[in-house]
Amino acid sequence: THSLLHWEFVPPKNTLNVVVHPAPVPNAGNDIKICYGDDVQLQGSGGVSYQWAPSQGMQSAETATPLIRNLTESTTYSLSVVDNNGCPSVSPDEVRVTVTPEAVVFAGDDVTVQMNQPHQLNAVDVNGSGFTEYLWSPASGLSNSTIQSPVARLVATQRYTVTARTPQGCTASDEIYMNVYSKSELYVPTAFSPNDDGLNDRLYVIPVGLTTLTRFSIFNRQGQQMFTTTNSQLGWDGRWKGKLQNAGVFVWVAEGIDDQGNKIIRKGTVTLVL
Repeated sequence: THSLLHWEFVPPKNTLNVVVHPAPVPNAGNDIKICYGDDVQLQGSGGVSYQWAPSQGMQSAETATPLIRNLTESTTYSLSVVDNNGCPSVSPDEVRVTVTPEAVVFAGDDVTVQMNQPHQLNAVDVNGSGFTEYLWSPASGLSNSTIQSPVARLVATQRYTVTARTPQGCTASDEIYMNVYSKSELYVPTAFSPNDDGLNDRLYVIPVGLTTLTRFSIFNRQGQQMFTTTNSQLGWDGRWKGKLQNAGVFVWVAEGIDDQGNKIIRKGTVTLVL
């Protein structure tokens, strides 16, 4: 018996190795809190090329650390990256930049004070920013230039600037003008123009060094009382019984009590100009 061997050639199979690179993971950095209007620099990583959005206000949205100037609104920024293999990130990462409300300090309305008489200043935190530091400048004439409410005792007219700061470093400044007179007095301008142009539309009495205004009255030439008040913040608008008076000269009488209990009475005339 004979056996027959059969040989068959089988060619080798072609093989292909496929390498799958993992997608890069962008890192937009930690959330940031800044003061209103400050600059902020983002800190991105995770790739070799970068794309931030939104790009408004950025010096360059295609860098890892773009600079954003004068930011006034809280904004969330997203970051996408590409790695050195040319692979893009699958999903972006985000960073939230929170902008605190604008810090505003009010030093107070301009005032008229008597020489060497104490007057307490008060810096107001208008937007509730949480100021913890105050600095008044110049320091001369103040009981303490580093507190919110120092007492001023002046011998000459002075303008003060107060700068307030929050624990986060947000700052604000404002000014107050303090006009100094040498003695207690009642002052009334010599003319006013109630023509509704926003300038000198009302006639006010200016009490200096007085604790109480007991009277400020206006009379026409016939002796009729046109206006009266005990509040120096209220002024005459040139009207009597709702009717604007003609241009002319009117008589005023002002009375008050100074801080020594002395009664001060002053009289004069004022010209109504239309």
